[in-house]
Amino acid sequence: MAENKEEIKKFKSIANCKPSEFLKQTNAIRHYVEKWMKDVGFAEIRKHLPDIPEGATDEERKRLEVEQGRKNFSDLLDSALDEHPEETIGLLALCCFLPAEDADNHPIDMYIEVIADLMESENVMRFFISLARLGLRLTT
Repeated sequence: MAENKEEIKKFKSIANCKPSEFLKQTNAIRHYVEKWMKDVGFAEIRKHLPDIPEGATDEERKRLEVEQGRKNFSDLLDSALDEHPEETIGLLALCCFLPAEDADNHPIDMYIEVIADLMESENVMRFFISLARLGLRLTT
Protein backbone atom coordinates (compact mmCIF):
# COMPACT_ATOMS: atom_id res chain seq x y z
CA MET A 1 0.00 0.00 0.00
CA ALA A 2 0.95 3.60 0.38
CA GLU A 3 4.36 4.57 1.60
CA ASN A 4 2.80 7.46 3.48
CA LYS A 5 -0.61 6.30 4.64
CA GLU A 6 -1.16 9.35 6.84
CA GLU A 7 -0.64 11.66 3.85
CA ILE A 8 -3.25 9.74 1.87
CA LYS A 9 -5.72 9.82 4.76
CA LYS A 10 -5.46 13.64 4.73
CA PHE A 11 -6.44 13.72 1.06
CA LYS A 12 -9.64 15.62 0.48
CA SER A 13 -12.66 13.55 -0.46
CA ILE A 14 -16.41 13.77 -0.24
CA ALA A 15 -16.12 11.97 3.11
CA ASN A 16 -14.08 14.75 4.72
CA CYS A 17 -15.08 18.03 3.06
CA LYS A 18 -17.30 20.93 4.03
CA PRO A 19 -21.06 20.41 3.56
CA SER A 20 -21.29 22.97 0.76
CA GLU A 21 -18.37 21.27 -1.04
CA PHE A 22 -20.04 17.91 -0.53
CA LEU A 23 -23.26 19.04 -2.19
CA LYS A 24 -21.51 20.62 -5.17
CA GLN A 25 -19.22 17.66 -5.70
CA THR A 26 -21.94 15.03 -5.33
CA ASN A 27 -23.93 16.89 -7.98
CA ALA A 28 -20.89 16.79 -10.29
CA ILE A 29 -20.58 13.08 -9.54
CA ARG A 30 -24.28 12.57 -10.29
CA HIS A 31 -23.86 14.09 -13.73
CA TYR A 32 -20.74 12.02 -14.39
CA VAL A 33 -22.48 8.82 -13.24
CA GLU A 34 -25.34 9.35 -15.70
CA LYS A 35 -22.90 9.27 -18.62
CA TRP A 36 -20.75 6.55 -17.03
CA MET A 37 -23.75 4.24 -16.63
CA LYS A 38 -24.64 4.68 -20.30
CA ASP A 39 -21.04 4.10 -21.41
CA VAL A 40 -20.75 0.97 -19.26
CA GLY A 41 -24.18 -0.29 -20.35
CA PHE A 42 -25.67 -0.82 -16.91
CA ALA A 43 -29.30 -0.60 -18.03
CA GLU A 44 -28.80 -3.05 -20.88
CA ILE A 45 -26.90 -5.56 -18.77
CA ARG A 46 -29.52 -5.40 -16.01
CA LYS A 47 -32.20 -6.34 -18.55
CA HIS A 48 -30.66 -9.78 -19.06
CA LEU A 49 -33.14 -12.20 -17.54
CA PRO A 50 -32.75 -15.90 -16.90
CA ASP A 51 -34.20 -18.40 -19.34
CA ILE A 52 -36.75 -20.06 -17.08
CA PRO A 53 -38.32 -23.16 -18.61
CA GLU A 54 -42.05 -23.55 -18.54
CA GLY A 55 -43.15 -25.50 -15.51
CA ALA A 56 -40.08 -24.58 -13.45
CA THR A 57 -40.56 -24.90 -9.72
CA ASP A 58 -40.19 -21.88 -7.44
CA GLU A 59 -36.87 -23.29 -6.26
CA GLU A 60 -35.58 -23.69 -9.85
CA ARG A 61 -36.82 -20.21 -10.76
CA LYS A 62 -35.05 -18.69 -7.76
CA ARG A 63 -31.80 -20.56 -8.53
CA LEU A 64 -31.86 -19.38 -12.17
CA GLU A 65 -32.58 -15.79 -11.08
CA VAL A 66 -29.68 -15.86 -8.62
CA GLU A 67 -27.35 -17.31 -11.27
CA GLN A 68 -28.42 -14.63 -13.77
CA GLY A 69 -27.96 -11.93 -11.13
CA ARG A 70 -24.41 -13.13 -10.52
CA LYS A 71 -23.69 -13.22 -14.25
CA ASN A 72 -25.12 -9.72 -14.70
CA PHE A 73 -22.96 -8.43 -11.84
CA SER A 74 -19.89 -10.05 -13.36
CA ASP A 75 -20.75 -8.53 -16.75
CA LEU A 76 -21.15 -5.09 -15.11
CA LEU A 77 -17.73 -5.42 -13.50
CA ASP A 78 -16.18 -6.58 -16.79
CA SER A 79 -17.61 -3.56 -18.54
CA ALA A 80 -16.69 -1.05 -15.82
CA LEU A 81 -13.21 -2.41 -15.05
CA ASP A 82 -12.00 -3.97 -18.32
CA GLU A 83 -13.84 -2.12 -21.06
CA HIS A 84 -14.18 1.32 -19.42
CA PRO A 85 -11.32 1.67 -16.88
CA GLU A 86 -10.64 5.34 -17.71
CA GLU A 87 -14.27 6.30 -17.10
CA THR A 88 -14.39 4.25 -13.88
CA ILE A 89 -11.20 5.71 -12.41
CA GLY A 90 -12.54 9.14 -13.41
CA LEU A 91 -15.49 8.54 -11.12
CA LEU A 92 -13.14 7.72 -8.26
CA ALA A 93 -11.16 10.89 -9.01
CA LEU A 94 -14.29 12.99 -8.67
CA CYS A 95 -14.81 11.52 -5.20
CA CYS A 96 -11.39 13.03 -4.41
CA PHE A 97 -12.13 16.46 -5.92
CA LEU A 98 -9.81 15.70 -8.83
CA PRO A 99 -10.73 16.21 -12.47
CA ALA A 100 -11.70 12.91 -14.10
CA GLU A 101 -9.13 13.46 -16.84
CA ASP A 102 -6.38 13.69 -14.18
CA ALA A 103 -7.26 10.36 -12.55
CA ASP A 104 -4.31 8.32 -13.81
CA ASN A 105 -1.82 10.81 -12.38
CA HIS A 106 -2.39 9.60 -8.80
CA PRO A 107 -1.47 6.31 -7.10
CA ILE A 108 -4.11 3.60 -6.85
CA ASP A 109 -3.53 3.23 -3.12
CA MET A 110 -4.83 6.78 -2.66
CA TYR A 111 -8.09 5.78 -4.35
CA ILE A 112 -8.33 2.57 -2.35
CA GLU A 113 -7.93 4.47 0.92
CA VAL A 114 -10.44 7.13 -0.11
CA ILE A 115 -13.01 4.59 -1.28
CA ALA A 116 -12.56 2.62 1.96
CA ASP A 117 -13.23 5.85 3.90
CA LEU A 118 -16.32 6.53 1.79
CA MET A 119 -17.65 3.02 2.30
CA GLU A 120 -17.06 3.29 6.05
CA SER A 121 -18.83 6.64 6.27
CA GLU A 122 -22.37 5.77 7.25
CA ASN A 123 -23.55 9.30 6.48
CA VAL A 124 -22.06 9.34 2.96
CA MET A 125 -23.49 5.91 2.16
CA ARG A 126 -26.91 6.85 3.56
CA PHE A 127 -26.87 10.02 1.42
CA PHE A 128 -26.15 8.09 -1.80
CA ILE A 129 -28.70 5.39 -0.97
CA SER A 130 -31.30 8.08 -0.34
CA LEU A 131 -30.48 9.75 -3.67
CA ALA A 132 -30.79 6.42 -5.47
CA ARG A 133 -34.16 5.73 -3.87
CA LEU A 134 -35.38 9.21 -4.73
CA GLY A 135 -34.18 8.77 -8.31
CA LEU A 136 -36.07 5.49 -8.59
CA ARG A 137 -39.26 7.07 -7.27
CA LEU A 138 -39.01 9.98 -9.66
CA THR A 139 -38.43 7.77 -12.69
CA THR A 140 -41.17 5.20 -12.08
